[in-house]
Amino acid sequence: RVSVRLLDGSLGAQLWSERFESEVGDVFDLEDRVGRRIVEALRVGLTTALHRGDAPVAAIQPYLRARRALMSARFARLDEVVVLLDRCLEQAPGFAPAIAAHVSACLRAWFILGASGARDWEPSARASVARALASAAELPETHLAAAVLAAQDGAFRDCRVALEDALEIAPTYAEALDYLGRIGIEAGRPEEGVANLRAAMALESTLERGLVDIMRHHELHGR
Repeated sequence: RVSVRLLDGSLGAQLWSERFESEVGDVFDLEDRVGRRIVEALRVGLTTALHRGDAPVAAIQPYLRARRALMSARFARLDEVVVLLDRCLEQAPGFAPAIAAHVSACLRAWFILGASGARDWEPSARASVARALASAAELPETHLAAAVLAAQDGAFRDCRVALEDALEIAPTYAEALDYLGRIGIEAGRPEEGVANLRAAMALESTLERGLVDIMRHHELHGR
């Protein structure tokens, strides 16, 4: 059992922590899993730090609140998350991490809330994807959003290309591996899909929804 903490060396502040468990015989596999998780944690932190100068402190705070909400499993207040990100982008229109988070929030709101409430989420989602591709194409989150939209439109070749773009930028981006895995199972590449889903769960334990896709695949093939 290994407990890992990632600290800011100058401030001593804890940036990330996680506990890993493994059989002694799998120690090299454990080392690889820990390494990939640290790489992803550093990527997210460094991306925010890299762009921090693009936004005033007053804009960073709503972005961080919105990001924490997006990382949780509770999507009941997606409209409030989008409002937080709108507030951030009003003050810092070029803040790429908020642009990428905004498109993720709008896509989820479209799929979950639809045209309910005071806002029709489809045009908001499409406009947010277009803005992200124009202004935050260096972030893998942008390409995952483009992949999700392409899949929604039935353009699965474009979906896979966008996912490959996301993983070329960030090979340890668990959400992109998860989506690629589910698309693979649906599109006739099930073994590759299962491998990607397992890789995603090894990187991010909260993506255990992939187990449902793996289970369904094995059931449909009589295993």
